Amino acid sequence: MRIDELAAAADGLEKERFGSQCRRLMQEYQRQERQKEVLRMFDGLFEQAAAQRKRAAWLGVSSLNTSVQTGKTEYLLAVYGEEF
Repeated sequence: MRIDELAAAADGLEKERFGSQCRRLMQEYQRQERQKEVLRMFDGLFEQAAAQRKRAAWLGVSSLNTSVQTGKTEYLLAVYGEEF
């Protein structure tokens, strides 16, 4: 039963961390320069997809595992087509 206790503890920590990260992200996004930065990134992403003649159907936003190691929050943005 020890594994169940560890899994429950990990689940609680993950939910707490996820909630705090969401609040932090929302606070950062309230800053005007962050909003402009995000718009530039998405604009570039969709320009790249258009240049490759991709028809965007899905937008992927993934947190990079290296963020945990470096302490910097970094994300991978990707556009996927219908085949995804």
